[in-house]
Amino acid sequence: MPATIPVHYLTTYLFCQRKLFLEEVLDMRPPRTKTDRKRAILHEALRYSNRAEPGVVKAVKGPVPHAKVADLYYNSNRRSLQEAIINNKEKLASEGLSIIDTHKQLWQDLKQPTKARIQNTYDFMTKNRLYGNDLWWHLIPKITFNLNLSSDKLGIQMNLYRVDNYPQSAVPYLITRQDPPDKGVWHTHKHELILAMMLLAEQGLIVQEGVVGYREGQTERKIELTPDLREQAQERLDSLKRLLADHNLPEKVHNQKKCERCPHRERCYDDQFMAAKLQEKGF
Repeated sequence: MPATIPVHYLTTYLFCQRKLFLEEVLDMRPPRTKTDRKRAILHEALRYSNRAEPGVVKAVKGPVPHAKVADLYYNSNRRSLQEAIINNKEKLASEGLSIIDTHKQLWQDLKQPTKARIQNTYDFMTKNRLYGNDLWWHLIPKITFNLNLSSDKLGIQMNLYRVDNYPQSAVPYLITRQDPPDKGVWHTHKHELILAMMLLAEQGLIVQEGVVGYREGQTERKIELTPDLREQAQERLDSLKRLLADHNLPEKVHNQKKCERCPHRERCYDDQFMAAKLQEKGF
């Protein structure tokens, strides 16, 4: 088992322990998809947009209208996306993906983080009457997208969608296309967000709450980092680590609806195949 494991393993673990075991212990990972390639390009574009934002904010030289701030951000983020696509054009071609179609799709995905930054900068500018270098220097919060976090102490790593950075503190965000539950958040999102808060706290930041944005951020639900939730998330994480280390094949899930779209469905139910796979690994 690696020194640090991705937090998204926990989502798979809570959905189906056997699926996680097949993929991460028996190395039965499904092949990368075109969606995976596009997601990687989007993450690259978000990193470029992080790097470019100081210049965007410093270009706000006076009390400009909202549309002017929006133009600065949209133009900058288009360049970030174009740079990421150009860097990956050979990989796109090898997978039969159109550069134009990829740009159109990923630009739609990039709009939400762009809008968040536009509104954040515009609101702070109008409230505090700061511009240019002063606006960037004093801007609170500063928003970071696609932040890579890792902790050897916790034994986890994750790619966090968004962090709002305040002096000495931070608020992490998860974003999903799913609809929210009637109250609170889905349990998979709860544990993932708690671990994100724990990772940020390991960086020496004060972290009191996190946000899950359902329907791509249209509906936000907050979670406070309490000792009880921290303990629950740690217990889940410890159970996950034991699963990866013990080499004991978990039982099949009782809810077979979970199996309908699983890429391992046929082999998972083939006891002879599974026995051979375990023997091959020396378990």
